[in-house]
Amino acid sequence: MTIRVHKTLGKLAAMTLLGLAVTCAAPAFAQETTEWESVSVQLDPGGQGGVPVMIITGTLPETRALPAEVRLAVPEGMEMVWAGEILGGPLENDPTIQPQVTHTEKGYDVATFTLSQSRTGQIELDVPQAVFATEVGVRSLLAWTPADDVGSLSLGMLVPAGSQLTTFTAGAQPEAGPSGSTVLYLELSDVPADQRLELVADYVPGQAAVSPDAAPAGDSSSSSGIVILLVLGSALAVVLIAMLRKTRGARSEAEEDAEGD
Repeated sequence: MTIRVHKTLGKLAAMTLLGLAVTCAAPAFAQETTEWESVSVQLDPGGQGGVPVMIITGTLPETRALPAEVRLAVPEGMEMVWAGEILGGPLENDPTIQPQVTHTEKGYDVATFTLSQSRTGQIELDVPQAVFATEVGVRSLLAWTPADDVGSLSLGMLVPAGSQLTTFTAGAQPEAGPSGSTVLYLELSDVPADQRLELVADYVPGQAAVSPDAAPAGDSSSSSGIVILLVLGSALAVVLIAMLRKTRGARSEAEEDAEGD
């Protein structure tokens, strides 16, 4: 699985998004909603330097005129490392955006920004609490709550190469990933606003990728109004793999640029 990660906002702008740019819930944005055609939320447990990375990508309908002011929910208090528009070409051509982040009383923050060149926007965050040790191994927990209704939503994560996947969220689909890793993904539709979603994977590092006895641990993301769609093909897995590859490459470039500076 791959995630498309860009240069950090810290280098491109002298600001701390969850410090200077975070405000109290602003009335100007309180009544605004975004009708996303699709949203994908992905987790790379290894991230860069061992820090897990969450990638949130939203795509507007083709009928939505640009520029468009949009918003995406982000985990409360997490460090945002990049936000911008996805043009679909070379990574370095994707425009960087500085969102305004507002706090809510619903357990998440809201990042508001304007899309002017593309109908796809993306936010990248470090989420160190997403991976932690358990009594029998390691757990990766991808949790996200949408601020607005979402018609089509996908959750995906990478289980590190050589790990034995033991249990995972009911309805999730594991597939073989690159270099011995496992891609775990879950497709949802008609997701209501403020519905907490989770994709959980328990695994034992350093063993076979998927245990023959691996089984769903329970459906922590099911609720009325959500239809779980199992993707039996490998199309989504291929997309996730491609995204992670670009993500890691971009972070490496960012670090090299920082050293050069």
